[in-house]
Amino acid sequence: MPDSSTFRRLGDGSFATVYVANEGPIAFKAVHTVSESIQLEEEYTKLVLVYTAFSNDAFFKLPRPFAVYNPQTGTLRAEAPKVLTSASFSAHEPLTRTPSYAMDRVPPIPAHVADPIRVFYPAHAKARGTPPPTLCRLYFGKTLRKKPEADLGSETVPETETETQPGARTAPRFSFFSSSNFILDPERYRALAAVCPESLPPIEDVTAGMGVMLARLHWRAGVDARDVEFVLGGGFDASRGPGPGTGTGNGTAEFYVIDFNQMRYWDKSAEQLPVLVSSFRINDPYYPRPNPGEHLYEIFKAAYIAECAAAGNENEMQLAGQFFSLLEAGPGVVA
Repeated sequence: MPDSSTFRRLGDGSFATVYVANEGPIAFKAVHTVSESIQLEEEYTKLVLVYTAFSNDAFFKLPRPFAVYNPQTGTLRAEAPKVLTSASFSAHEPLTRTPSYAMDRVPPIPAHVADPIRVFYPAHAKARGTPPPTLCRLYFGKTLRKKPEADLGSETVPETETETQPGARTAPRFSFFSSSNFILDPERYRALAAVCPESLPPIEDVTAGMGVMLARLHWRAGVDARDVEFVLGGGFDASRGPGPGTGTGNGTAEFYVIDFNQMRYWDKSAEQLPVLVSSFRINDPYYPRPNPGEHLYEIFKAAYIAECAAAGNENEMQLAGQFFSLLEAGPGVVA
């Protein structure tokens, strides 16, 4: 493994920081404090469960888990022992302080897809040369309003962008701008797909893929999918095989589900359907809003139901129908 001077932060949140070594194919997620060790190991266990429960033929891919390491105890649990050892972690100083786990790094969006996204940046961000995003969050439950001239055929972009929701006032979206995990709402995605038709599928295919993945998380893995993220990244290179390939991807765009630390198990009973509803609402920027008759929502719902029907479980089908009835009933159902 390369020395710590090649080790850099990819991103962080309230729970953990994600690093990459030597711009390679493996990402390391380390919690901020030792007190969060159990939560990290639980997240890793859930990722292993979800990854092994699905064949990777899904529209949305999953990062492959490799190993989890606790520097306080020196213990390593490895799903791929020939890929990583304890030394793979201890070679990097940030990973010697708190527990961490290793997984596939989601490759960055290829340049020919990422570069056009910069037209959506605020003017001040574009002026200072903010780089194109490496990942994009797919917020198909939001509408980000923009000035009419801010499209992929224009060099003019709005100074601020705003977020609109039914019944809500329009308000400034960003006071601080970062290109990390840039948001693509339906309008932006359609515009981007129009200029990259060979790299990006229609939004209807992506929405159906969301529905299939949520159904698999609910019914195959038995988790509520709380706070998972649906993102656009790059494709893995052809050398991936049984171990990692390169960290730069293969020049194609690909879709992923990431972030599993808040997922909860559920018992697949009618009594626990509110758990699924609550988690759906927490994730609602990603999913089309549950408004019957709306185009993307109906595609999402149909794909979810079809995935359940493919399993041939009558009880599962009935519960899936009840789940959507609760969603469409509106706010007020809590877990």
